[in-house]
Amino acid sequence: MHTKSDTTESSARLTSEAKTSLPWVLALALLGYLYIFLLIIGLILLAALIAYFTFKYSHLWFAKLAILLVISAGLMLKALFVRFPEPEGLLIDQTFAPRLSEIIEELRSKTGCPKIHQVQLTGEFNCGIVQVPKLGILGFHKNILRLGLPILDSVTVDEFKSVLAHEMGHLSKKHGVIACWIYQVQKSWDQLFEVLQASEESVGRLPLQLFARWYDPLFAKYSLALCREHELAADQLAATAAGAAVSCDALIRVHVVLEQLQDKMSERLTFAQQELPEPFPNFFHILRAEVSSKPKEAEVQSTLERNWRIDDDSSHPSLGTRLKALQPSKDWSDLSAIAKQFVSQKHIEETPAELFFAEQTSAVRQQLSDEWYEKKLESWQAEHARLQALKAEFAPLQEAAERNELNFAEAGRLADLLSELLTRDQAILRLRRLIQTFPDNAAILFNLGVQLVFDENEEGIVYLEKAIELDEPYALVGFLAIYSFLRKKGDEKQAKIYEDRIKAHAENQLDKQEETPNSGESNEFTRKSNLFAQWQIVALGVVVICTFVTYESSVHHPTVIPLPEPHNHPAYVREVWTRLKQHWKPINQSQIARSTRVVMEVRRDGTISKTRVERSSGNQAADESALKSIAESAPFPVINGRAEDEVEVLHHTFDSPSIHYTDINDFMADFQLKLKENWFPPHGDRTLRSVLRFTLLPNGQVKNVHVTKSSGDKLMDDASVNAVEQSTPFSIPPTENKPAEIEFTFDYHVNPSQDDDRASTEK
Repeated sequence: MHTKSDTTESSARLTSEAKTSLPWVLALALLGYLYIFLLIIGLILLAALIAYFTFKYSHLWFAKLAILLVISAGLMLKALFVRFPEPEGLLIDQTFAPRLSEIIEELRSKTGCPKIHQVQLTGEFNCGIVQVPKLGILGFHKNILRLGLPILDSVTVDEFKSVLAHEMGHLSKKHGVIACWIYQVQKSWDQLFEVLQASEESVGRLPLQLFARWYDPLFAKYSLALCREHELAADQLAATAAGAAVSCDALIRVHVVLEQLQDKMSERLTFAQQELPEPFPNFFHILRAEVSSKPKEAEVQSTLERNWRIDDDSSHPSLGTRLKALQPSKDWSDLSAIAKQFVSQKHIEETPAELFFAEQTSAVRQQLSDEWYEKKLESWQAEHARLQALKAEFAPLQEAAERNELNFAEAGRLADLLSELLTRDQAILRLRRLIQTFPDNAAILFNLGVQLVFDENEEGIVYLEKAIELDEPYALVGFLAIYSFLRKKGDEKQAKIYEDRIKAHAENQLDKQEETPNSGESNEFTRKSNLFAQWQIVALGVVVICTFVTYESSVHHPTVIPLPEPHNHPAYVREVWTRLKQHWKPINQSQIARSTRVVMEVRRDGTISKTRVERSSGNQAADESALKSIAESAPFPVINGRAEDEVEVLHHTFDSPSIHYTDINDFMADFQLKLKENWFPPHGDRTLRSVLRFTLLPNGQVKNVHVTKSSGDKLMDDASVNAVEQSTPFSIPPTENKPAEIEFTFDYHVNPSQDDDRASTEK
């Protein structure tokens, strides 16, 4: 339970930090530039001195050193010039959305915001103002307002005003200029290490590395504190312009809807790539349906709890801190009451998108959908082909499992494919069944453990620990999965224990690789450690954590563990990993065990925001290499999902006189066939029967799936429920567009001479 005092202490601490952050950020930014300039001047003066002695004493070999120094100085000077490309988006002018223009001017007047030069519509779940300096460090910024269509579909008009006023608050208080300068400092160092890394003859690398080891963590600490101060200040301006209560509602809604989209859509996109050879042609219409569905109270409370915690490494204060700062007199300690109040709110009658674009709203959604389709087509088709190949591999293994003919290795591979191809619930069910036959199979234990911790089930830690005990190469991946779970849960004490275990294991593996660099054990370690990127990404939902690990055995012979490859993974993670691997260029240094953990928010259209180093390696080059790989890899795959049907459940059966009997039989034959394909009953030595009841909706979806008569075997009941849920959508039922109540019986018969299972339906 998060208490009122927790939030109060957090707010006070952030305020205290903020009082000293701006002077420190400015001083450190100047120091960073000053150090680079002094180093450049020093290299040039040293080159001039060497050139003088070369000319005086005719030692030509000195000339080579002078040239090398000049080249290094030139490369460092070039790195200081940072480019700011303009973002892309659908341009919205005043004539196309006059009501939007009126609101912009109204809020500009209330917040004192400078002129907005351009308005862009994007597919991001975000609203922000980008300042593009026309003259680099000298400023003269172009202010571009970027509005994400998904967020315009998610909030009320008043809440949108609060969101927009918040962004204008940043601009009116010149937060964007400071943020732009911070970005320039960080980008300059990034480019500096990039060019020095590319040039093997550069002599400025060592002094920069030594300075950055001290400078980077300090600059990050104060710049993050300053960013948090800016967020709280912008919140206050938003409250002044739109009202404190509305601003609180907007903050809660944005957090809830964002997680709702992630939870519902990531799985849908993954499984759509298995079945569909091309991307959704109406992607943003699907998103609209998703954001309009009402979440459950428990889901809202869970979202609040995850975002209520204080994250010292975040550029934003916690949700609790922000709400408390907006309405300090309100009791924010009862998250259950907040969740209940949220779900009791009325459906949004007119969204900002509908208000601004009127009859053109659908056309705007389709235009963004077309752009998304074209962007995703090639990667989607490649992923579809890959998944089809895996499904072909999966089929014979599944058949062998049903006949109890799997060997030990095949069982491990089947576990990999279950995690890859099935939903989490399906995978857990099947993996539990496999582990009964192969209790000491590390691959099964590992996959089951990972699926459970992602399902927020602490039981997964037990399976992961056992997998690691049986097969050490799973250690790095397993520890990372447990660490992510504990961080998400808020158990920082236990998370720190696993963080230490990760470091210790990494160093131990490095020693082994140095002793036997070409051994099979080392190769096996690398193959299995490649899994960790998947677990990190999926475990944190829309917030992606990527850990880039670089090791070196000596100064001259670097040994780099590659960016881990997710062999058992959802399609979404596979593409994220593929792009990161293509763009990651590990640093080449003599230090040992460089581990940079980067956190970013992946928006629904695959673009990224709020990229930051959550935990620095202590080395500027390693951190910046990780950040650069992410920036160059974006946009990532679009996050998609399944819409929940909002049709009221009515109790009808197939007894309408206008429905022909043969139509019912044809429909039920197809219905049973589909259920049969998705039913995986547990194998045992006794006959079992589960009776289920559910509502079949006119669009082929189902609701209210529940067991009316248990088989007495939980695995059997769960498998039956799972079969119904995974068989949707069914073909359109002949029910006159009315929901129908279906009772379905699943029978598992122990009879070697006949089929070992049977499904039947009662009307």
